[in-house]
Amino acid sequence: MHRGHVVMLECIPKRDAQDESEVIWQFLRMTDGDATKFDVTNKSEFIEILEQDADVQGASHVHLSGHGDGDESEFLLPRGRMRPEDFPELCFQGKVVTLSACSLGRKAFIERFCEVTGAAIVIAPTHDVHFAEAAAFFVNYYFLVTHHDMTPRGAFDRASAMVSGKVKGAFNLWS
Repeated sequence: MHRGHVVMLECIPKRDAQDESEVIWQFLRMTDGDATKFDVTNKSEFIEILEQDADVQGASHVHLSGHGDGDESEFLLPRGRMRPEDFPELCFQGKVVTLSACSLGRKAFIERFCEVTGAAIVIAPTHDVHFAEAAAFFVNYYFLVTHHDMTPRGAFDRASAMVSGKVKGAFNLWS
């Protein structure tokens, strides 16, 4: 049984040659998961997708992959930056948001992000996490949620237990 639709917005600049969402999307496609992926190039495109795309509106999970600036509490786009107050109001109302952006799993970003977007649950790293480690964590998380009918908390706990090295303990779940 598959649970929920996952929408991924890849916001890593192409010059970085890393596409975490592609790894997750290909895995979910291969295992008959229900997922949609967007490659975002700038702030206006990002906001437009969040405000107007039917896939985002109908998703249970939204995965945002990009760089984070924890000191400035900003989600970085290839061309642009998003502070929590820049996100469309209630754009993630009741959704699970997985935020793969280094250091944005801190209170300074997450509390305001949840207040503005209405996200029910946010999973994000508290410090720098390597691309491959983050991809492994999120592939496991999404497989458990979409194919094993686990709750977000259960899948988070299991995926966290499966990883080691720098990524062990790197992610927080906020609800």
